[in-house]
Amino acid sequence: MMSMKNIAFTFLFRSPDSETCPGRYIPRKSNFFGKWLEYGGPYPDYHLRLARKGKHHYDLKIKVYEIPNLYGKVGYLKNPLIHYWYQSKDEMLEARSTYFTLKAEVHYEAGIRPIYHLLAASIFFFTKQLIFLKGYKDGWVGLLISLVRGYFAFVEHWSVWRFWKGASKKGEPSAQNTDTASTSRDMDSTH
Repeated sequence: MMSMKNIAFTFLFRSPDSETCPGRYIPRKSNFFGKWLEYGGPYPDYHLRLARKGKHHYDLKIKVYEIPNLYGKVGYLKNPLIHYWYQSKDEMLEARSTYFTLKAEVHYEAGIRPIYHLLAASIFFFTKQLIFLKGYKDGWVGLLISLVRGYFAFVEHWSVWRFWKGASKKGEPSAQNTDTASTSRDMDSTH
């Protein structure tokens, strides 16, 4: 059996298109609470996992869900990478709370005020996940994922609202002038 390092070496350096195609996306097959997901967006869920050194970079402004940018075209592999997504409620809640806090900071620093987002975002993400991406075909797990996405969209925008509320109490003029350290301090003071 080949190791991941050998597979990466073979695809990136020994394939005929290795110079013009410096990276490969791999589909990810996710297991959520012991069930393999086929609908709702998590499959095939392509991610760039193989890239030649010096042929990609990250946008340092992105704090969450960073995506590498390749210099050149990309290739796609067929066989999926097995991903054991959340296997317990505690694991899911801990990870999601970290992500929604970071995303809330990003929205706040971009000057986004959650006027209608509190309700609209949660309805949008729930509906998108369950109906448009056919999460209902994954049964109760698809419903659970849709509910979690909708709930955390609400919590994320609620956190943005709390950042703005904290800034207005301190007399700060706008989120664009607030540095990351003060954003973290505002967040800590609201919990």
